[in-house]
Amino acid sequence: LAEAGKPEAEPFLVAAVPQLLEATGDKSKAIKDAAVLALKALFEKMSPFGIEILMPAILTGLGVKAKPPTKEATLNLLTDLAAKAPKTVGHALVILAMPVAEL
Repeated sequence: LAEAGKPEAEPFLVAAVPQLLEATGDKSKAIKDAAVLALKALFEKMSPFGIEILMPAILTGLGVKAKPPTKEATLNLLTDLAAKAPKTVGHALVILAMPVAEL
């Protein structure tokens, strides 16, 4: 669904991001890999204006209680998002600076 790039599907896909980020810390490699692929597909097609909506999920993925694989996946997705929309991520750095520094 994310790969189709339909803007109508974006609100539904964005709502699944917290669960997908949590799945990146799963013990099963198949589940972890599927979650990472789904997140990458979503972030590739997502509008840069969606970062504000994703911020709570991103901050949870970088939080103290998050598993190390989840933190790694979140940072990799932020890197991909920054390459796609540097200005938008630049504005969000005020919010992201402390959680990233605490890693």
